[in-house]
Amino acid sequence: MPSPRAVYRVDITGRDGSRQPTPEYGVCSVDQSSSAMMLPVPPSSELALTEKYPPVKFSTFKDLRKIVASQYKKLSDGDENQHLSFSHVTPKQFETIEEHRVDLGRGVSFTYFGDIETLIIKLPSQVHERAHCMFGERMVRAVTAMQLGPEEFAGYGATKYVGENASSKEGDSSWKNLRVRSNKGDWPTLVIEAGMSESMPRLHTDARWWIEHSAGKVNIVLLIWIRPSIKAIKIEKWVPGAAPVTKTSSCLRSNAFPTLTEEITIDQSNTPSVIKGTPLRLEFDKIFDRPANPPVEQDVVFSSQDLDDWTRWLWVGL
Repeated sequence: MPSPRAVYRVDITGRDGSRQPTPEYGVCSVDQSSSAMMLPVPPSSELALTEKYPPVKFSTFKDLRKIVASQYKKLSDGDENQHLSFSHVTPKQFETIEEHRVDLGRGVSFTYFGDIETLIIKLPSQVHERAHCMFGERMVRAVTAMQLGPEEFAGYGATKYVGENASSKEGDSSWKNLRVRSNKGDWPTLVIEAGMSESMPRLHTDARWWIEHSAGKVNIVLLIWIRPSIKAIKIEKWVPGAAPVTKTSSCLRSNAFPTLTEEITIDQSNTPSVIKGTPLRLEFDKIFDRPANPPVEQDVVFSSQDLDDWTRWLWVGL
């Protein structure tokens, strides 16, 4: 049997966010009565993008603070790179960094790959924080309109989740139904990751980490790619799906293969806005881990007008 890695690897984004060529996939007939074969998580170096963004060697926490402070200054001056990557960060050193994270500035989040001792620090920006927070507020309004209790759409913000290979991650926003997922460590059903222009490759690996490391238990990952300089937004919806099969590979099944199902672009550089790909549909059963009871309970759907209104408020005061 060919190596699962040949089937499982997905590289779809260039540094500029453009779509890249992907392998040509064939069609595989699978016996649906057989148990699903879960493919292994990808190498941590692949998700950490160490080749595309070579990490800086970690030395001391004092030096780390200086590097973070310098990047904050660049962000305030208009730079759009929110990520810093460090190598040679031992698990013990990462624990110390976590304990003193307040010294790095409010709102920093961590993605750590213990097996390769690599730490990625994401710095917050006003527009990126506003994007996922305001989208979350609209989600809460939709849930409230369906007369659901807050425990069925419990927000977990940037809570740390632990995956395979001694890795861990904090998302921008996350939610789950506590009536269904009540155990410590249960994965969220919905995660939002947002980032500015330089962040699209990172966002794609974020989606992969959530879906692959949760073995498909994260039902939806929304990526929000923000380009403040031209007042443009891209939203991508990723869900667990069946792994594609190349013409030269054997049939492999997985319910944790990251699959792009919706792609929406919003361009507000001119009036009226140019919006493509709407509506955005978030399925009720994927959000709440149970079937809907119509007519009150239904999918959460964002129309072109909904997303246009949400986007317009992102630029106010910038």
